[in-house]
Amino acid sequence: MHMHPWVGRARGALAGLALGDALGMPTQSMPPAAIARCYGRITGLVDAVAAQPIAPSRPAGSVTDDTEQALLLARLLIQGQGRVEPREFGEALLAWEEVMIRRGSADLLGPSTKLALARLARGEPPTETGRNGTTNGAAMRVTPVGIAVPPDDLDRLADAVAVAATVSAGSSRSEALDLGEQGAERGARRGRWVAGGEIAAWIRWARGWVRGIARADLAAAIGTVIGTSVAAQESVVAAFALAEALPADLLALRGRA
Repeated sequence: MHMHPWVGRARGALAGLALGDALGMPTQSMPPAAIARCYGRITGLVDAVAAQPIAPSRPAGSVTDDTEQALLLARLLIQGQGRVEPREFGEALLAWEEVMIRRGSADLLGPSTKLALARLARGEPPTETGRNGTTNGAAMRVTPVGIAVPPDDLDRLADAVAVAATVSAGSSRSEALDLGEQGAERGARRGRWVAGGEIAAWIRWARGWVRGIARADLAAAIGTVIGTSVAAQESVVAAFALAEALPADLLALRGRA
C-alpha cells in the first residue's frame, strides 16, 4: 500500500510542531543573557534547568501545552469529521487544564484563551468570544486546521489565518509563505482591529529584511527588531522570518527526513 502524499505531509507538519516545541521548551520566557548563561549554545534537545520559569527541570524532548493542545484539536477534528463544535472544544481545553494543574504544571491556558472561554461560559456566541485575543495561542495550535483544510479554499482557511495557510500549502517554501501572507491579509478582514502593525504587512517586510542578514546574526536580529513575545504581531512574524531565512542545507536535510 502506498501512503497518500497528504498523510506524509500531515505527519511531517505535526512532527515539526512537536520537535520545534521541544527544542524551545528549555528557553521559553527566558531573556537571551539567561539562556546563554544556563545553556550556552543550544544545538539540540536539552533538559530544562531548574531556573526555567515555566517548565523547570523538564527532561529533554518534552513538549509543552502548544503541542498537547494542537493534538487535542486534531482529535476533535477527526471525531467531528472536519468540524469542531466550539463549546466542546472549550470544555476539552478546560478539562486539559485541570489535568495540568493536578500535575503541578505551569503550562496552562494563555490569557486570550482564558478570556474567550470565560465569555463562552457566559453564553456569548462562539463567533465573538475570541475576537479580543492578541496573543499567539491560535497560531501555535492551528497546524491540524492547516492539514484538514485544502489550500484552494483560502476563504475558509483564512478563518484560521497565516500559519494554517502555510501548513496547508505543502508546496515549495516560497509558495507556502506567499500563501501564509495571503491568509494573514484575509484573516485580518475577519478579525477585530487592534492597535499595532498589520501582521500580513509585517510578514512581507520581514521576509525581505532577513535575506540580507548573515546566518550568525539572524537570531539576535529577529529577537531585537521583531521580538518573540507571546504577542501574535511579534512571534508569528518572527516565525515567518526564520522560515524565509532557513538555510539551503537544512532544507535539504528536511527533504531526506
